[in-house]
Amino acid sequence: MTQARVGAYAAHGLSAEEAYATTHNLMTAAMVTLRPTQELYTRHRRELTDPWVGPGALRHRDMITQHANDLLDEWIDDGAVEFISRFARPLPSA
Repeated sequence: MTQARVGAYAAHGLSAEEAYATTHNLMTAAMVTLRPTQELYTRHRRELTDPWVGPGALRHRDMITQHANDLLDEWIDDGAVEFISRFARPLPSA
């Protein structure tokens, strides 16, 4: 879905429900209402990502390190581990 198409849906005044009924795509429906223009898209994306990969990432370093260490401590002596379910999946949800 291009930003131009999202902008066109928004310009027609489609609600999220109408966008979903038209496209059968929840992502498009959300984009029509949350970020119908490139400027809003950029601002929304920055709000979502900056705390983790932008300027805010350093603020979270200690919290992420502690959570990673806690996860490792849970299974470090087990010998074998299912890495995705025991580490990779829970880590970003901290």
